[in-house]
Amino acid sequence: MIDASGIIRWVNPAARRIVGDCRGRQFTSLVAPEDVRRARELFARKIVGNVQVTDAPVVLVPADGNRLDCEVSSVPLVRGGHVVGVFGQLVMHEPSPPAPAHPALTPRQTE
Repeated sequence: MIDASGIIRWVNPAARRIVGDCRGRQFTSLVAPEDVRRARELFARKIVGNVQVTDAPVVLVPADGNRLDCEVSSVPLVRGGHVVGVFGQLVMHEPSPPAPAHPALTPRQTE
């Protein structure tokens, strides 16, 4: 759960095992740099009430530095007729295997 200012306020135990205890941090601190702008735009659309749900692929980068491909489905949280935050659910994608090196390259060239 993310509050209206973009601060992560609640993370369930399963998500905590994946991204760590990120409560109190800005949600974009978990998003890969190339996805931050889109993530902010989707968040803002829900906060201002323009959309009821968004589904989007996103790459997360938790504290361990591993890139995690996932799909985020999120909805605005409303109290008293006002959007007070966003609730989201992550679906993790299986990591894709690394591409094989070209047979003409030496081991040093593939690095």
